[in-house]
Amino acid sequence: MIFEIILGIIGLIVLFFVLKFILKLALTILGVTIGVPLYIAISCVMMMFHHLIPTVVMAGIWLAVSYFDMSNIFLISASIFYIAVIVHLENREAARDVSNALQAALDELKIIPVEKINTYKPKWSSMGHNIRERLSSADAPRQLAEAWVAAGKLQKKELWDKREYYYQSDSLIISIYREIEQKVTDFFDTIFDSKGIYVEGVPINLFETDTTCYQLKNMCKDVLVEKYLNRNVMDEKLCCDTISHEGKPIKIFMNLPVVKKKMELLEKDSLLNTGKILKKSDGVSEDILQDIMTTIHKFLPDFDYVRISDKDKFKKTFMNLSSVKKKIELLKKDSIFDISQLFATDFPKDILQDIMTTIHANLPDCDYVMFTESHGKLWIHRTYASQYKCEICGGVFKETKLYGPKRYCASCLNKRHSQEAADEAEGKTVKRYVDAPPPGMIIK
Repeated sequence: MIFEIILGIIGLIVLFFVLKFILKLALTILGVTIGVPLYIAISCVMMMFHHLIPTVVMAGIWLAVSYFDMSNIFLISASIFYIAVIVHLENREAARDVSNALQAALDELKIIPVEKINTYKPKWSSMGHNIRERLSSADAPRQLAEAWVAAGKLQKKELWDKREYYYQSDSLIISIYREIEQKVTDFFDTIFDSKGIYVEGVPINLFETDTTCYQLKNMCKDVLVEKYLNRNVMDEKLCCDTISHEGKPIKIFMNLPVVKKKMELLEKDSLLNTGKILKKSDGVSEDILQDIMTTIHKFLPDFDYVRISDKDKFKKTFMNLSSVKKKIELLKKDSIFDISQLFATDFPKDILQDIMTTIHANLPDCDYVMFTESHGKLWIHRTYASQYKCEICGGVFKETKLYGPKRYCASCLNKRHSQEAADEAEGKTVKRYVDAPPPGMIIK
């Protein structure tokens, strides 16, 4: 019973798709046999009414031939002449439509790339325009544009992007050039007055991608960017340094007074997050930050920055070696110091270790050891660390005790005493040391 129900359902599904296919096939045949001829007939009627005078004349000739029983040769000749007139009129109107469409495009866009000129054709949408569309060559807009160039109505020239363009006057090109030049000037004036730094190759978006002749304007922009930067370097308003990044030379441009002022404001802590100078939105790769800081040091020697850590969270954190060195010189070499005497910023212990390792790598005399239980807060110069070092666990502690010949931290000393007590309980001989012997007693 269940099997029969399943077969019945499958049969209904197959029947549905068969009927759907038959209906679709029938509609297609109906469209071809009736729709296409009907479409052609309507198109012809609309075209005849569009050219009403020749159509009325031709209708009169047909009536005259029928009424006066004239020769069919006359009717055939008149029909051929009528068709020739219609084709001529359609051809003339097609040329007029192309001219209007091209002129409208030039009025709106002002300038058109040669390779895109044929895209500006009339939008013939009604059925009565079928013949007109067939009579118009696909290359008609370009042919018309070339005719206008020959007549002096239109200009054609290769511009900054090495592409040819049609435009109406040279004054338009001059105005485009000046518009882009002003945009470039405003953009860089803002950059150098606020940030003070520009890295070559960082995208400069002055136009929407769908802007008229975006490629041309973008190429002109590139030319003017180079001109602006070179002019200001020559006028000594900007300084420039060339670095190598991934095997390619890249220029870094700086407005030194602005950079110096920004750096001085960030100097209080000796640590610098470059996000305060260049943000991710500025388009500068994190990999190039060290090169930027090196360039700053090259022109401003007081700002000698090195990257602290390669950890993702701290890739943008740099340290001013000159500033740190001055602070370290104020510390007593044999004394314990708090990290806050160097940096006001709180960091995890592992990052503080990275900071001190970076200091030692760049300033070899500054070799400091972290106190084990200080969470990175307390440090001592390695030369004087031995008196604070537990000889059992190897940790460095602010308080250690000399027990016998060895120095212990509190934890290791407690473990030693616990072991001694356990050994005594088992009857073993234990050698104990007096923590504080009486005056005059010598412990061997």
